[in-house]
Amino acid sequence: MLDRAQNVRYTENLAIRVPEGGKVSLGHLVIRRTDIYRLRNVTRVTLTLLEPQRDEVFLFSTLSLPIDVTVGSETSGAQVHEVVIVNEPRVEISTPIPTDVIVAVSQACVIEEMGLRADEPTPSIRRLAVNRLVGLPLIAGLTQAFDLVEAGTVSLDPRVLDFLHVLGRSAVHLPHDVETDDADPVPLLARVRALIAALHTDPELTPAGVADALGIPLRTVQRTLSAEGTSIANELRVARARTARSLRESDAGRASGIARVARDAGFGSVSSMRRALRELDAREIG
Repeated sequence: MLDRAQNVRYTENLAIRVPEGGKVSLGHLVIRRTDIYRLRNVTRVTLTLLEPQRDEVFLFSTLSLPIDVTVGSETSGAQVHEVVIVNEPRVEISTPIPTDVIVAVSQACVIEEMGLRADEPTPSIRRLAVNRLVGLPLIAGLTQAFDLVEAGTVSLDPRVLDFLHVLGRSAVHLPHDVETDDADPVPLLARVRALIAALHTDPELTPAGVADALGIPLRTVQRTLSAEGTSIANELRVARARTARSLRESDAGRASGIARVARDAGFGSVSSMRRALRELDAREIG
């Protein structure tokens, strides 16, 4: 609902106020008892919980540019690879250049499950570093999920939302800088799988594209995965086959037809999807 007189948009639990003449596009997902919103083209916006519950908190992550998060007289800058936690019912976000921001509203118990609550007392604003190698596919996955929901083209499988939740946990629990001596390196295969899990529905994603996204030479990635008994192409095929199987079994998939299922899963053709599904079934049975 939009109150045009005051430039305020209302959701079930939020009042979103923008300056006069401003406009913010809004997307909404629910993952594990957490309402997640994508605010698009933000320059300045004020968020207020309509009926604040005890220990309810905000989480913010910027998608492309740094933002300022203000609570009362306190302001903290947030970088692209950080999560900001605010445990106050009213907060303002501002940035000199329009950008997209992810905002989550959640109960403290859910935040604690992710290991994001510090010992009491907690400050009004907390900043946490995010593992970049997992953070990038997490943001890509969330962006694709928002795009699908807003387009109304397909219903999201609950397993997709569960996976995004797992990625979120991994982003804050894995070492923040995998190059440092005191951090356990994230295995390359795990990084490849995390990236593919978020991006495999893009039919133009190739092994070379995966290597480029990781910033690692293709030969290096292929050699490492070969030692693990797999390849980038194989990991792409398996991820797409699993997505195709989920879509095929969903009401939306049955209604849209097999060609649409293949395309939405990232396959270039129905025949390639069918081959991948046969391989997946044989592997799981064997």
